[in-house]
Amino acid sequence: MVRAIPYILILSLDIDTRSSFTIASASSEVLKPNRLPPPVMKLPTIACAANVGIRFMMFARRRQDLTPDEYKDYYENHHVPLLKSLAGKTFPLSHKRTYVNRATPDYSAVIVFGEQADFAYDSMSILTLKDQKHYDALFTLYNDNTTGKAIHDDEKNFIEWAKAVIIDCDHVTRGSH
Repeated sequence: MVRAIPYILILSLDIDTRSSFTIASASSEVLKPNRLPPPVMKLPTIACAANVGIRFMMFARRRQDLTPDEYKDYYENHHVPLLKSLAGKTFPLSHKRTYVNRATPDYSAVIVFGEQADFAYDSMSILTLKDQKHYDALFTLYNDNTTGKAIHDDEKNFIEWAKAVIIDCDHVTRGSH
């Protein structure tokens, strides 16, 4: 099986101005999670094929006063249901979440290959949107003064945004398995 995930752009949202973003190549240092999303996200138009849609990968870090289990529980049983109820038809076609296994008592990542410094996040989410119209509708909702504020306020309960990144990506899998 050959897996390729070509990164189209990286959104590194500026913690100081809270109003801008940087587009960088996958080889850039911007890959390191170290930014906070601004209250209003002005995202670029994403070119996508009609049959592929738009996919975002979000690497998020739990608030440090939460255990990994508390983080996962809150994300799964409170935040995602809240998103679904607020977003309605604009909710992504899929919102898949994967969590880094962490050992107690220090919650270090259970590593097969790499180093602890490589795992500055606790979850990776892949959000799939139908097309540009769906993308625009979702981020309009996310920037809304009422709905967006409710989402942002809830995120403060479990996510440490200063340690998160969001990237746009494509996914290709070849092979029989």
